[in-house]
Amino acid sequence: MQTITTEQYLHESLYGALLSVDSEKVEAILRDFEGQCFAPTVRVGGYYLVEIPLSKIPYLVRLAIGKPEEYLKEESKLVVQQALERNDKIIEMLSEKFLDARDDAIPFEKYADAGVFFAEENKATLEEIFYVKDVVELKEGGATDRDIQLYCVATKFYFDEVERLLSLGARPDVCIANGEYFLNDRIETEASFLSVEVLPVLLGERKLGGDADKDEFLCDVIGLAAHEKMWSLIKPYVKK
Repeated sequence: MQTITTEQYLHESLYGALLSVDSEKVEAILRDFEGQCFAPTVRVGGYYLVEIPLSKIPYLVRLAIGKPEEYLKEESKLVVQQALERNDKIIEMLSEKFLDARDDAIPFEKYADAGVFFAEENKATLEEIFYVKDVVELKEGGATDRDIQLYCVATKFYFDEVERLLSLGARPDVCIANGEYFLNDRIETEASFLSVEVLPVLLGERKLGGDADKDEFLCDVIGLAAHEKMWSLIKPYVKK
């Protein structure tokens, strides 16, 4: 029978508690981390593995859950608010314990390129994204070069570039390739799909599965966080 070290046990326990937004369990685990001088990480990915600090999970959770006022039912708003409060408490505790927990910057474009969630690779060309050889075909629905560029960088999750193109007039709801592609539909549909898988666990309505499910679930949390952040960015520019 394989024996695990105290460090491994604490790592796995903290990993599960963060994904379950269990602030009481996180507090208890961190007490046992006394004397442990390491920053816990996990390696997940699709095309290749990337290292993700466990201290970034609460920031991903915050993005994935969203804002209470965005939920329709009053009882849902309360549940969301309580989950966010537990999550904020976790962030505070981690910030006291791990230095890297004080920075909420998340390299979504790196995770996208690794295949952690549904996204285009950094090197993906127009032909690979839209399955066409002639850019003229992409403009049949009224899209401009700037609109097409917006779709590409948004599906690669380059937020700064998306913001720049939006400020220049790029449209996230324009028809590309005569109705084949709409950026707003692409982002909103994936966010809706992932929310069904992710939110019941983050909000405490369903328990996370066993150890084998943690990495897959974290990938879904990252994907939902990325899509919700992108949706928040493009939504004010959606006219339909």
